[in-house]
Amino acid sequence: MEVINLFLLLGGYYIFYNLWFYQKVLLLFCSSLFTSLIINHKYIEEKSNDPDGKKFVYFVLATIINITFFMYNFILELSNKSLNVPLINHGYEMLKQVNQLYLVGRNQIVTRLGNMVFKTMMPSNPKPIINKEKPKNVFKSDGDMNNFLDSLIDKKTN
Repeated sequence: MEVINLFLLLGGYYIFYNLWFYQKVLLLFCSSLFTSLIINHKYIEEKSNDPDGKKFVYFVLATIINITFFMYNFILELSNKSLNVPLINHGYEMLKQVNQLYLVGRNQIVTRLGNMVFKTMMPSNPKPIINKEKPKNVFKSDGDMNNFLDSLIDKKTN
């Protein structure tokens, strides 16, 4: 749903814009660290069960990853089951209609702006160039043409 994505993007931009520089750097660092944890979750789970090494650190990281997966699945199931409630389902259908109108309006705006841009770049009155003259034969025969080319070669070598 593009409307929801637009609102989330604008809200995220507003929050990110109002943060201090150090908070932005910390947020970027933590999100990259968390993404790395999620990507390597199999390795961390294997290390948490390994009897040698730093088992406690890997156990804590594996617990954080499991809690994250649990929360994600719980929210996904809750949202799927909440669509069965008539009031929420009706609101979702209305949001689908708003999204469809948003898509139609966005496409119209983009096509009109595209047409305006292309019209300003096109010449106002393009006239095709038509050559009405018939080509003239410069040489009477192929022998004349070959003699001319041979004379050019002779002039170049002298």
